[in-house]
Amino acid sequence: MVEAVWRPQLIRQIEMIVLAVALVCIGLTFELRPLMKVKDDVADRDPMQLAPLRVERLHTELRPIVDAINQCIARLGLQVATQRRFIADAAHQLRTPLTLLGTQLQFARQRRSIEPELSEVLAAMHRSNQSMVGLTNKLLLLAQAESADYSQLASQNVDLSALATEVVEELALLAQTREIDLGVELHGPACVTGHRALLAALVSNLAENAIRYTQRGGHVTVTVKRADGRVVLTVCDNGPGIPAEARSRVFEPFYRAATDTEGTGLGLAIVREIVQAHRGEIELGAGPDGRGVTVTVTFAAANA
Repeated sequence: MVEAVWRPQLIRQIEMIVLAVALVCIGLTFELRPLMKVKDDVADRDPMQLAPLRVERLHTELRPIVDAINQCIARLGLQVATQRRFIADAAHQLRTPLTLLGTQLQFARQRRSIEPELSEVLAAMHRSNQSMVGLTNKLLLLAQAESADYSQLASQNVDLSALATEVVEELALLAQTREIDLGVELHGPACVTGHRALLAALVSNLAENAIRYTQRGGHVTVTVKRADGRVVLTVCDNGPGIPAEARSRVFEPFYRAATDTEGTGLGLAIVREIVQAHRGEIELGAGPDGRGVTVTVTFAAANA
């Protein structure tokens, strides 16, 4: 009789406990969903994305936390903007004295009365000055790309095919000096919305990097085509390539995968900032037959 009394009661209590636990788990899942969405938003962000978090559909209790995070993001944005402005101002101030110094060194090298040893020293100083001028110009371009606002660029239509042709013509002498077969493949007009000077810098940096890192006798091809409402720019070479473990770092400023090649280490960092400013996508891959590097940049095509 005792067993007949407590056994059903025990089973009923266990069922009630299991049901209560299930209801609590379901309730917590629905209640914590907005908080998990905020967590995913923070975790999936690009390191340089400083837009405030959205507070729609958040519980009243969670909004002060998100407001505090947004205030922290705003302070970080102000600090980043201050640093970018300082770099741009410093680079701008350096351009004039460096250009003047280069002119003076070139004038000194042309004097016939100087000794051969002094002439070699002046030539080395002139090369160093040219490197500093190049680095200063890259820093200015990087600061301009980082501060670019797509809302102000969207009203300008740029034909990427014509732009690629102009860039290839400008780099033809450099390619000839390094015995590189530089070519361009076009498939008709391919217009995008953006800043012409920044897009020209993008194509120039990609093509120049490919030329500098490709061995003598290699080839570099710039391709522009339009497909499915997108404009695709591809720069392909058959050089030594980039190791797979280094591809995630080549877009960092001053990172150089090959230390024996002259360069500033800012080319791909500038390219990434320009692509992000134009809301495009960039991808690194292997070149033809697994050799070299293929850089693919995709933009939304401009309206006709």
